[in-house]
Amino acid sequence: MAKAGPKRVLIVGGSVGGLFSGIVLMRLGHDVTILERTPEPALVDQGAGMSVSPVVKPVADSLKELGTSGSPIIDFMDEYDRTKTPFHSMCDGIQYLKKDGSLRKRVQLAFFHGATSWDLVYNILRANFDGQYKTGYIAPPEREDGDGKATYLSGVAVTGIQDTGGDAVRVGYSNSDGEMGSIEANLVIGADGPSSIVRRLSLPEVGRNYVNYVAFRGTVREDLLPESTQALIGESITFFFERGLQIITYIPLVSPRIKGQS
Repeated sequence: MAKAGPKRVLIVGGSVGGLFSGIVLMRLGHDVTILERTPEPALVDQGAGMSVSPVVKPVADSLKELGTSGSPIIDFMDEYDRTKTPFHSMCDGIQYLKKDGSLRKRVQLAFFHGATSWDLVYNILRANFDGQYKTGYIAPPEREDGDGKATYLSGVAVTGIQDTGGDAVRVGYSNSDGEMGSIEANLVIGADGPSSIVRRLSLPEVGRNYVNYVAFRGTVREDLLPESTQALIGESITFFFERGLQIITYIPLVSPRIKGQS
């Protein structure tokens, strides 16, 4: 039987999914280490816009029936964000464009909570988890009694997972300098995306199947867009459809760092 008390938790993948899990477990008193294979400088502006709630009404209604606001990320921030940083802007609906760029149709979504930016959410989560993001712009909150240890390592890739017996496993890794090491943990969580090394090591028989589409994603600073484009998009999620093509664009809440604030 496993001993009671704080556990050593290792989370592979340090994007927002890994940070959500890490903050909850750290606040429960466990010692949490996150390994992120991307070097820290490359994390800046790595993501684009994010919806903060489902755009499909039955899904939002189902979440509300569970006693939530209908937006899991808003509920999480309300409970766990000690910085209390405003992180999302309300969208006034969805609009669909014609081929020439003119408006085809607008749909109002009274239940929709709006959008945010990956970079802002990441900064808020890092401030709450370890407060050690060197290029971050959200001041970390004070730690409280009962919090576990929080360690975030960038540029570290997992190389293997070994069962050591008992209630622990040993996870091997290499860092961006080519140095090798290992960490022992009572619990390993794979939050490392569709190319998950944790899944590949644990379930080698599970493969990935190509579903016949290619996606490109990018960002542009709002102040670099023509005024006509800003006026057209406004605060709406904007779709454009063409045969064999779908483009989704919206302007989410602009990060304080982009605005030039420190």
